[in-house]
Amino acid sequence: MKLLRKHIIKILLSVLTIVLSSNCVAIFYLNSRISHKNKKVIKSCSDIKWTGVDTGIENKMRIDGFYVDSDRKHCLIFFKDGTCAKWIPDADLNDIKTDLSTEIYRDLYKRTKGEWSYNIGVYKVENDLITANYYYWDFLMFCNLWRDMTKIEYKIEDDNTISAIRILNFDTNSKPPRVYKNDTIVKYKFYHSDILPQSNNKMQQKKWMWNDVDMWKKWKKEEKRIRKRKIR
Repeated sequence: MKLLRKHIIKILLSVLTIVLSSNCVAIFYLNSRISHKNKKVIKSCSDIKWTGVDTGIENKMRIDGFYVDSDRKHCLIFFKDGTCAKWIPDADLNDIKTDLSTEIYRDLYKRTKGEWSYNIGVYKVENDLITANYYYWDFLMFCNLWRDMTKIEYKIEDDNTISAIRILNFDTNSKPPRVYKNDTIVKYKFYHSDILPQSNNKMQQKKWMWNDVDMWKKWKKEEKRIRKRKIR
């Protein structure tokens, strides 16, 4: 009895550890199954691919900075290689009186640490219409969890202004995937920045996200060369 009392705390901690470990394994397995299912749906809906060729968007609008919506709550960025991203800044942009682009860049640098993760996108541009697919995924317990995909259409108003005119949300839980359309008008104003983040992102590593396998191999080779140079 004395021996039992002496080790009761150790026994309880051991039992608690086993229970928590079992729950973690169960959650990991469930999330993995959901993520795998979502990924299959997202792959089937991904109709825009990286081509390895500049899109020419810089001839239609400015991309040497960021686009911020009229409420100063959401930000967009477009790269000429076909990459785009959207995010909600950590900082309250309405409280910033000067140098908005510097504050946005700092927020981006803190978030991405040199490589984009979720809410990354790939776009195409035709005339004055930009169509972008955005992918939301995160990382949990050594597993990439695929959440959802959103398609947004933007109209180029002029060099410094674009408007989101249509949002398509894909329901990955329905079969076939159900699409919810929302026609809206949200204007984004351009803010120049002397410093910009890179377009590097994890989605570029996916072969199925490229229009041409040879271009994907070329990108991987160049990415490997750049990483080696950074290590040196």
